Amino acid sequence: MLIILFLLWIRCTFSSEEEQKHECGLWFAPSTIPNGGMGMFAGRNYKEGTNVQTATWLVNTDYNLHNDAKSGDEEQVMEHYNWTPNGPFVFESLTDSFVICTDVGSLANNDADRQNISQNTRFRPDYHDMMFDQHVDPGAGAISYYSSPTIIMKDIVAGQELFLDYGYEALDDENRARDGIQSLEWLAANGQCLDNIEKKRSTIYQAGFGAFSTRDLNKGSIIAPAPLFHINDISYFNKYEMEWDEDWFVSEKYAGKQLMINYCFSHPRSSLVLCMMSQAAMINHMSSRNTGSEDGPNAYYTWSTWDDQTQIWIRKPLEDLKKQKNRVLSLDIVALRDIEEGEEIFIDYGDEWDHAWNRHVMDLKNSVSTLSPSSIYEVPIPLTSYTRMHQGRPFKTERESRSDPYPPNISTSCYLWFNETAETSRGSIVPSQNLDLATKEMISSFGISGDYLKPEAILPGFDTAERPCKVLDRNDDNMSYTVRIYEGKLVDEEEEWFERRRSIPTIIANFPELFINFVHRPYTSHLHLASAFRHTIEFNDDAFPEQWMDKI
Repeated sequence: MLIILFLLWIRCTFSSEEEQKHECGLWFAPSTIPNGGMGMFAGRNYKEGTNVQTATWLVNTDYNLHNDAKSGDEEQVMEHYNWTPNGPFVFESLTDSFVICTDVGSLANNDADRQNISQNTRFRPDYHDMMFDQHVDPGAGAISYYSSPTIIMKDIVAGQELFLDYGYEALDDENRARDGIQSLEWLAANGQCLDNIEKKRSTIYQAGFGAFSTRDLNKGSIIAPAPLFHINDISYFNKYEMEWDEDWFVSEKYAGKQLMINYCFSHPRSSLVLCMMSQAAMINHMSSRNTGSEDGPNAYYTWSTWDDQTQIWIRKPLEDLKKQKNRVLSLDIVALRDIEEGEEIFIDYGDEWDHAWNRHVMDLKNSVSTLSPSSIYEVPIPLTSYTRMHQGRPFKTERESRSDPYPPNISTSCYLWFNETAETSRGSIVPSQNLDLATKEMISSFGISGDYLKPEAILPGFDTAERPCKVLDRNDDNMSYTVRIYEGKLVDEEEEWFERRRSIPTIIANFPELFINFVHRPYTSHLHLASAFRHTIEFNDDAFPEQWMDKI
């Protein structure tokens, strides 16, 4: 009898897991917040700590500096979805980056009091810089290397809306629904499934990551919604050479495009750019043109029919759309044929994209052929590789680094926050050029204790930051450190001297090793390769509104 019950339990367990696998686990539907637009909802019960989706972070470096200087101060829809740079994003450039988080970071609504999900970087997002060699791989710098899980912060029931904390004031009772829950029947009738696809390593050479089906999908079914934010002109993604004259400014010399455009649509006869906000941004390109066979895409895109706003706005003139400061457009990614679970999803990026990619591959081959064999190996060591090599080794003190420096593209950062005691005990002097902060007298006079810095003390709402730092001293007995925290970003020794002269030193003793990280020095990651591929997805002529074609 016990054996029979055990077998029945196993059958029920596996049956339940299989049923859940084929039911939508995440929905995109009208928010429970009045006038809140669309939101994300749980399609099943989730336990605290569950990862429900992997988000991708798109970093646009020195965005405000480039954009304000060349394109004016006109507000763009994208700016409503910008996340304040923190963690390793901070170190990509010298001025603030503009960071877009696909999926949860763009689709979930804000309610600080009811936050139930987190873009849980747990100090930092995942970083995937070992996929490509910058000298020989055409995919180097052409994709985002940053991703992070979306973690459930507390048990969630099916139908419950998912909320983030945007850093705004909490909503008052008049602007929120009482329970934030919709029935699964209502979600199926009014929403679109967000987890028909998942992000994994692509099957396409040099494509990086791709989108894979999580269940069988029928021909003609919507694989994924692709909400779009519109950018009035592609010049907003221009970069210019930067120069220093008591402050950073941009020159007139064009220096390429931001990575963001690789995840956006455009039309050759229009100034408009349309960027994807959902997991659909991970869908790669395929066509019979680039396979040399009859194989082609298994999906296509079309204007959404479920989104009333889209059907209204694709009929409006371009001038009206450019004045609109909210998201009003969406595409659907639709199955061209029956798709099996686990298949990678592809759409056709267009003939011009094919030509641009083939030119890029050929240019890289030609440049590699002119390199000496020794120079190919003179590549900055990947950050991930160096971090792994360093595991189990102590961080070097400032004195040790003088004789045995870190690689030129790598520096250290410290993850920290200040409590009330720490804030009131911070030192306040302006150091001279030759001041040695590593002396015991300096540490004793101006240092604060980092005993409060513990992983379990990190709670939602803490003002945490990852800042440049250097190790002044090391306690080998308990592997804690005395560190100097910098407010700015260090590029070289001259910049470090600038920083020492103009800022108040923050010295923290008993700093835990767990909170010290390796980071790129600004402008040394693949994101900044001058040869990195940049090209928008070409919007199909038949689907693009003629009244938006403003280029002759």
